[in-house]
Amino acid sequence: MIPRRPAAALLALVLLAATAAAQDGAGARAREVTATRASLKAIRAGLDDFLFVHGRYPYTEEGVAILLTWGLFGGPYIERSVATLDAWGRPFVYRSPSTRAGRREFDLFSLGPDGREGTADDVE
Repeated sequence: MIPRRPAAALLALVLLAATAAAQDGAGARAREVTATRASLKAIRAGLDDFLFVHGRYPYTEEGVAILLTWGLFGGPYIERSVATLDAWGRPFVYRSPSTRAGRREFDLFSLGPDGREGTADDVE
């Protein structure tokens, strides 16, 4: 026969498990944001190198993929190990010239976990 546990003890175990799962989820999200920011930083450095060599940033149509190619005057401008997708598997948003007021000459960001532009979880 299985001994019965008081309902309070069972509730405590369920709440403890739920809290641990929530904390792990928050930790995973923090790691995803950190990895995405590291990739964005490396891509921004590659964009600045591209500017130095070519006198302009890549056009929107060229995107950040051009930073991985060899050109007549140089390249690649980022290492192949630099992720060109965010931690959620989506390409970074890159636009040149910028369409956002008060920004650099280009826009570069991740849509974040929700995949929608202009929300609080976008990563820059």
